[in-house]
Amino acid sequence: MQFVKPCEGYITSLYSSARLDPVTNKGVRPHWGIDYGSATNNEIWAAASGYVRYIGWGHATAGNYIVIRHTNGWETAYLHLQTIAVSTKQYVSQSQYIGMKGSTGNSTGVHLHFEMSKGTWPGGYANHVNPALYIIDSTVKVVQEQLNRLGYQLVVDGLQGDRTTKAVMDYQKSRSLPVNGVADHLTRSKLTKEIAEREKPSPPIVLPIGKEEIMLELNQRQREELANVYQYARELGVFSSDEHEKEMREGKMTVSKAIYLNGLIAGAALADGKRIGG
Repeated sequence: MQFVKPCEGYITSLYSSARLDPVTNKGVRPHWGIDYGSATNNEIWAAASGYVRYIGWGHATAGNYIVIRHTNGWETAYLHLQTIAVSTKQYVSQSQYIGMKGSTGNSTGVHLHFEMSKGTWPGGYANHVNPALYIIDSTVKVVQEQLNRLGYQLVVDGLQGDRTTKAVMDYQKSRSLPVNGVADHLTRSKLTKEIAEREKPSPPIVLPIGKEEIMLELNQRQREELANVYQYARELGVFSSDEHEKEMREGKMTVSKAIYLNGLIAGAALADGKRIGG
């Protein structure tokens, strides 16, 4: 059975058996689900089709919540709701609207606490699973793609597994950000800004005026090798035009331009050795 993300918003807290209590900031309070923060649209929908097994109103810790039993025997739970739009024993289709995010119960702000169980929920938590390993999240995909553009090697699948969480933590640590493994607002802003700076197009190349233009004399193999380097440099943002590799391949490159371009490549390599390989 395929489950879908039950709401909009980024993950703000991960599944963990050793999480610090976010309300008191004292002692360990296991987190048997994942939290999705407030978003422009705070509607909640069923992660999969099934029957509403239970509805709770005003529970001391869970607040208002819904439990849905699915056809494969699994159950999903939706906690801290502001409103509930379904009733007990009602059949719901996948992605059907069931309520609104809230902050009822033991909560620090508007969000959805979402849990998944391979049997009756909570069932002593023996059957609980990490929802982030079953829910494909487009916002997680964005973060995975951004990290890959900075040199990480993640599978872009939208699943917040251990490898993605570790990559986020490594990035946060290397940039002096709070290390929690969650791509929060600070982390996402830093990622976006850093990628924009790295991939900013280089200014047009202006060659020195007044120098005698002498054509570069190379054999075909040498021209092809240098043209490939120029192509790679352009793809990484060192050059802004594909005319450079074209001129090199066709034997129309001048000595002065080749010296200038090679100097740019050398400078980029010295500034960031990962950018120009070979």
